[in-house]
Amino acid sequence: MNDSAASRFNDRQPSPKIAEKRARIRERLLECAGALFAERGIEPVSVEEIIAAAGISRRTFYSFFANKNELAAGLLTPALEDGARLLNELPDDAAEAALPGLVDAYARLWGTHADALTLISSINADVMPYIEAGHREFGGALKRVLALAEQAGTLRNDDAELSFRVVARTAVPLLKVYAHHPQRQRLYRDSMLALLGRGDST
Repeated sequence: MNDSAASRFNDRQPSPKIAEKRARIRERLLECAGALFAERGIEPVSVEEIIAAAGISRRTFYSFFANKNELAAGLLTPALEDGARLLNELPDDAAEAALPGLVDAYARLWGTHADALTLISSINADVMPYIEAGHREFGGALKRVLALAEQAGTLRNDDAELSFRVVARTAVPLLKVYAHHPQRQRLYRDSMLALLGRGDST
């Protein structure tokens, strides 16, 4: 095959049926890896375990991801992007609603990205290069909302930076604690607002 023929072959788009099958395999990989990562963290889980859980070959795995850190990024990036979007949708001119909006954003993220949120605490130096932009965007959006709350005087500690650390250490663990409780949304909201706010945030 000459260069131009090879180029045309490589430029071909897969048929819709093949593309759909690949999308299903990729989703299966993310689902299986997410469950393993959420249970044990990223570092202890091997590619072999992910392959076995997903029921695919090593070659198929590497046709989607270069390594498990890139796969972890495939889980984390959508969660970070969705989180930044939800936080950035909170208006600058409604500072009184900043804390409730922040808490509700985390609860909504848990509904769609629970495994990814669980992984955030186990991000290491190997994974960070893959998600740096999304991580920075999410962190910036979170700091903006907390700064609004500080300006409105609704933070319990009057310090957006300190509140950022409180959120980083408590938001996801509390989601995990209440994950199976029938009143999880109300309990989570009340608990986070009590930690972050002065007591009159609703």
